[in-house]
Order: sequence, then structure tokens, then C-alpha cells
Amino acid sequence: MKKLRSIDSPIFYLSVLFFILSLFQVIRGVGRVVSTKELIDFKVYYQAVNASLLGQNPYFMNFGENIPFNYPPSSLLFLAPLTFLTPQSSEIILTDFSIISLLLGAYMLTSLFQISRNWTIRLLIFSFLLQNFPTKFTLVMGQVNLILLLLIITSFNHDQNNRPIQSGFLYGTASMVKLIPLPLGIYFLLRRKYLALATGIITFIAANVFVTSLFPNTGDFFLKRIFELSLLKNTIPTLYDQSLKAFFLRIGFYGHAQGISLIIVAFLFTITAMSYFKKKIKKKDRILNDLTFFSLILAITTIGNSFTWQHHLVFLFPGFIAETTYVLRNRVKIRGILLFLSAVLVGYHFPDIAHPPTTNPIFISHGTVGALILIFLLLTNSRGNLMFLTVKTKNIRRS
Repeated sequence: MKKLRSIDSPIFYLSVLFFILSLFQVIRGVGRVVSTKELIDFKVYYQAVNASLLGQNPYFMNFGENIPFNYPPSSLLFLAPLTFLTPQSSEIILTDFSIISLLLGAYMLTSLFQISRNWTIRLLIFSFLLQNFPTKFTLVMGQVNLILLLLIITSFNHDQNNRPIQSGFLYGTASMVKLIPLPLGIYFLLRRKYLALATGIITFIAANVFVTSLFPNTGDFFLKRIFELSLLKNTIPTLYDQSLKAFFLRIGFYGHAQGISLIIVAFLFTITAMSYFKKKIKKKDRILNDLTFFSLILAITTIGNSFTWQHHLVFLFPGFIAETTYVLRNRVKIRGILLFLSAVLVGYHFPDIAHPPTTNPIFISHGTVGALILIFLLLTNSRGNLMFLTVKTKNIRRS
């Protein structure tokens, strides 16, 4: 650990080099895509906003490569600035801001803990977050996930600094664009942060009321589209789908995949809530415990959706940082191995998605399996649970 903490150590300089190469590779690769073609999901955003401004119903249309607009009406407020410039200029700005958002969000989370403030560890975490498929998939699709991730992390940061209005507003703003962050209301509710919860819900509702008052036909999202999304047909999923439901479809539960998935999600939420209140937390462990609880809700929601694109897996990143912090503090080898396995499974993708090297449902659902391992680790990172995973190495001081 002393070598890791020294900025004069060879490991530090290697981490700097690794980070620079990782960042350069991502910028170069994504830049090549942006310069040669339109980003698929960005095109949906751009055309949906323009359609709404023309008085058309974006929920009755497909955009880009025949893709529906599956975002709440309030997202149009957030996405509207993208149409102020030409598509290519907006793509470049969105891509740059997404990369900055990822690094800034990771910096904010690692700043919460003494051990991860070390720049060797911090740069290695940054490099991992850059060099994984969910990040790259988000960027080349023109998705807004990394910006939403920054909003969510900033909301958590404000919560830890007892700023409920700012925390709630950012939580509500992230939920305006996608519904994935919305269940984080459980975090505020169970921690009795009622002002933050109320601020977030009011922000979400007010934004949707405002947009639907301007464009009444966008109300179809809540009347029709949201039910269509939650009741997607039980068909063989694309390999990009890493939801729990997709996993059960792949192993043959065609008529019951949705129901089984919902039962497991409900069970995981229940265990998460129970484990949070059961723990006896020391003052110095409070922030990590809160981040673990926060990350669990986000992770369970992510894989519990009817459809989980691989780019949605960036919402697992707070959980990886929380568990990395726990492993570094406690030096538990088996947890470190499981964490590494989880990271590999979540960050991997098949080079040729049309011809995967295996039909094994577990390997094809590698992102789901990796997420479940992470959820398991987060649920057990307290002394009272599964002692074989929490016993520290002898004679190692706490960091």
C-alpha cells in the first residue's frame, strides 16, 4: 500500500501512462465514429425534439434507424439544446461533455474516501471506467447516460453534505430524462430525507406537466408508451439486452420470464432495505454505507428493467467504486477476485455480436451475471454477513 500511496513510485507513473493511453484510445475511437456517421441514439433525440416543435407526436413515430422515442415528455426540455446547433456540432459537444461527466463523477466519488483519493488508485479506476464496453457503447450511440450519471452522483454528494434541495433537484432532473434514476426515491425515503424526495418528485412532475401543457400529444407516454415498455413481449432477446428478464428468456422461461424477474427484483429491494437498517455503522463508515445503499438501488433497477441495453450498465459504476473502496480498506482477497470477475463480465462484449462464440445463456448474459455478482458483494460488505467474504487478512492495518 505504501508504494501505491507514493507519487514517486513506478506504479504511479504506470497508472498515469495507462490513464493517458485509455483516454486517448477512447477519444480517437469515438472521434472516428463521430466524423464518419451520425450517432444512432443522438439522431433519435434530435429528430424527436424537432418533431415535437412541429406539433407532431414523437410517441407515434420512429426516428433514425426506425427507433421509437422511449423517454418521458420532460426529456424534451433536457434534449432541446441539442437542436440549437447542427447535428455534427451537437454530437461533438455531447460526446465531449459525456467523457468529462464520467471523469468528474468518478472524481467526486473517489474524493469521498481517503483511500481512493490516492492518485494511483484513482487513475486506475478512471482507466477501468474508460476501458469497458458500456462506456464506449454509450459514447458511440450518442447516449446521455454519462451525463445522467454525473447528475445522480452530484445528487448523492449534495445529500452527504446535507443539501436536500440541491440533491432532490438533481435527482429529479436525472429522472426527467430517463426513468432509471426514479427508484432512487427509495434511498431518500428510507433515510427519511423527505425534503430531497419531495423536491425530486416535484421537479419530475412539474417538468412533465409543463411539457405536456405545451405539447398535449406527448401525454401519450404516460397513457400508452410506458405500459408498452413495461410489458414487452416474451421473445428471444438481442445479445445487447442484459436484463434479468433476458437471462430467463435465454434459459427457456418464455412465458414466465417477466414475472420471475419482477419477483427477484422485489426480493433484492427488500433485502437491500433490510440490510441497510440492520447494520451497526461506525461514523467513519457512514458515507460508504450510504453509497452502497444508493448503488444497490441503482444496480437492481438497471438490470430489473424490461430491456437493459449494455450502455445502461454504466449505472453500475457507483457500485464498483463503493466495493473497490471496501476491498481496499479491508484487504479481503476473495472479494477482490469476485470484484475483478464482475468488472470483466460487465465490461466485456462479443466482437461479432451477430455470431457469438457460444450459445451458453450464462456467457451470453455476462453483463447480467457480472451485475448480480456486484449486487451480491454490495449486499455482503458488512461484518455480519457471510464471514468468509469479510474476514480481513491478518496484520493488515485499516486504510
